[in-house]
Amino acid sequence: MSWYSNDPHIDFNELVPVFARINRCRNIEDLNLRLDAQFECRYSHPAAKLPLLELSQNLHHVDLFKKENLNITVICGINGVGKTTILKLLSGRLPNGKVENDFLIVFGDGKNNYLANRRMMVNRDGSVAVKLDQSPPWWDLSLNGFCANRVLDGDEDFSIWRNITAHYALNPRLYDDGETKLFTHLSVEFWNFEDQASDLARDLNDKLGWNVSGMDIEKFLKEHPAFAAFLYISGDNSFDRLFSGIKRTGKTKDIAALHSLLGGFDPNGNIEKQIKKLIGLPNPSPRRAKSSQAVLKRILADAQPKAYPIADCFKIRDTLDRLTDQLDNAIKRFLRRAGRKMPQRGFHIHDGGLRRILFLRAFKKTRDGRRYLDHLSSGEFMDVKNKYVLHPCMMQRDSCWIYQDEPDLSLHPEWKRQYIARLVHSAEVTRKFLIRADKKYKNKTYSIVLTTHSPFLLSDVTADQAILLALDSRRKTIRRPSPTGTFAGNIGAMFYDQFFMTETIGMHAEATLNAAVKRIERSSPLTGNERAHFTKLFSAVGDQLLRKLLLKKLEETRS
Repeated sequence: MSWYSNDPHIDFNELVPVFARINRCRNIEDLNLRLDAQFECRYSHPAAKLPLLELSQNLHHVDLFKKENLNITVICGINGVGKTTILKLLSGRLPNGKVENDFLIVFGDGKNNYLANRRMMVNRDGSVAVKLDQSPPWWDLSLNGFCANRVLDGDEDFSIWRNITAHYALNPRLYDDGETKLFTHLSVEFWNFEDQASDLARDLNDKLGWNVSGMDIEKFLKEHPAFAAFLYISGDNSFDRLFSGIKRTGKTKDIAALHSLLGGFDPNGNIEKQIKKLIGLPNPSPRRAKSSQAVLKRILADAQPKAYPIADCFKIRDTLDRLTDQLDNAIKRFLRRAGRKMPQRGFHIHDGGLRRILFLRAFKKTRDGRRYLDHLSSGEFMDVKNKYVLHPCMMQRDSCWIYQDEPDLSLHPEWKRQYIARLVHSAEVTRKFLIRADKKYKNKTYSIVLTTHSPFLLSDVTADQAILLALDSRRKTIRRPSPTGTFAGNIGAMFYDQFFMTETIGMHAEATLNAAVKRIERSSPLTGNERAHFTKLFSAVGDQLLRKLLLKKLEETRS
């Protein structure tokens, strides 16, 4: 993508998104978005001339996050208006080069220098307009280079569960509150093993015709983690001939028989023993006849796995990586031998099967036992998640903005009410942590764009920091002005004004009450049973004013 500026040496570190215009993208046409509330923005594109963006100081703007150097914008609207589409488009996550994805984005450095993806003019406070027509040295930088979210690997919730242990071990001061440690130890545990066992059971049913449950698979494979990794990587269809041969011989009737047949990848069980030792599983001794039962009891008792100090995180990770490599190589050797005996050779191997079924799980040792990540309250987890997400994003000094798409989606209303306050706190803690390494983080402005369906988030920003979207009669997205203020606004009123609801009670409750009122207003008198039913119904209404009005209306039918 090409970029144009009035200063080819504009400092990437100081840029802030100021304005975006989406000419055409899916159901969005001619939509102007102010991304910095300190400005009023007016966009025009006269015929045969360069586009012009006029910026003027927003005299009514109150900077709520000046102390934290944050620029927060909240986008809200009903489903289908394109909130997520806007985020994906401006962050470079929609396919580039398509005619239908036609948009303009402008960044500024606060010194009357600007950068845009089009040649254009920018006029600030009525001064002489500057012309953006010079290409910086990095003129071909992709759009996602400006969005710090590019450093997040995959789904955030999945990522935090898998990676929080290593992230904490590297950055404990980011998470610890004084002497209070978030984590003190870690263990090596099976990852989401119930679901994995169910998937393996279905796979073996398809390949071998077994009627085996995921629970039976889970019990056996927890005793044989190396074999579990083998079966996990054998799910690919390039193993179909191997399992077809096994099925034809009829030698395997259950998972233990299959383990005996395919156990040649680790004939002496050396890798298995090392893996069990790492997890903390006991090894059966051939001298003890009941050793297998003891192992099974140990697993079924759900005893806590072996604990390691959190400081040993990378040592344990290296051990797990070494065992993973050993197991991968052993399985490849075994399959090469098996391939020589089969008409079709060349199995497709998914490396790292062991790393897919095991992970490092952090916890804090307490008097009552172990406190894991999933034992935290919603608010505590929100703080941890915010720091986990913000740290790599804010660390990118050459990035301009961060987005969070409906971060409050599954939160209790009280946690929604606290979300922005906790986000700001997490950003402040993260900045202080980063400043220890580099003072350049001290004055950097971070722009954060949130999408939401919640008025609780809107009540923490001013109206000029909110972008309200709706659909017109053609199902096209339009910008909707806010009829009332948002900051510290009435939550109930905002359901009507900012979220375009016709009612703030449930639809079934609305229909039930409307039917009751219609019956009362009919000319025929109420029966005794009807009056008793309506009295109980109206008395159950939660809203005090509505309850009084309905009961009064019912009482009036007596006269």
